[in-house]
Amino acid sequence: MKRCLTVINVNNVLCPNAAQSFAHAANRWDAEFTTITACNPDYHPTYCKHLCGKDLFAECAQLLISDADILIRSDAPNPFDLFNDPEKYYAVSNSQAHYFTQEQHSIEDEALVRWQGKLPLNFTRTHAHMVNTGFCLFKPETMRPTSDRFRSLLQGLQKDWRSHPHVEQFLWNCVLYEQNVPIHFLDETWNRLRPEYTVSMNRYVYHFTGYNVTPNFRAAIKTYNWRV
Repeated sequence: MKRCLTVINVNNVLCPNAAQSFAHAANRWDAEFTTITACNPDYHPTYCKHLCGKDLFAECAQLLISDADILIRSDAPNPFDLFNDPEKYYAVSNSQAHYFTQEQHSIEDEALVRWQGKLPLNFTRTHAHMVNTGFCLFKPETMRPTSDRFRSLLQGLQKDWRSHPHVEQFLWNCVLYEQNVPIHFLDETWNRLRPEYTVSMNRYVYHFTGYNVTPNFRAAIKTYNWRV
């Protein structure tokens, strides 16, 4: 059974610098590096994390699935070795002290209003305990019931929410809690959201995401130095 590092690359958004970072990490971690390049067009590409097919990772003992807007520092230790409890779901919190998430909370609040009573799911406010789905490690077979539950709910989503980039994360978190998945929250060094610009990376993983960010911030991933 192999280890897999898989990146969501629908619409060819993975830049060469990030691709090199992922390939370098996979080689050091003895993992197979793959990308997902196609997704159901009715859904935003972020849904690929949960719509990629039941059997796609049938031979994968551990899966680290990542967004494309991420860089991994060249000396990052092997998470497959560090975080290997097959029953746990490993991810960082979506609420980090330096990262203002009021916009995300507003999306969640609106989703609660629109979905309450319309889907057979117990929606819970999870601001303080929400995982960021941009960099997550788990055993696919263990998470199969949770993924099946998530997919079963998608037909009830209104069309505009299927194409929304952040609804997937909120809905996935609700399912995680409904299914009582044992979440292991990693230190934010494993997924630093909206990282500050520094001469060199001071965390293992930088995630170039965020609301109302400048074009320069979005472009930084193309040239940022992840090698130490």
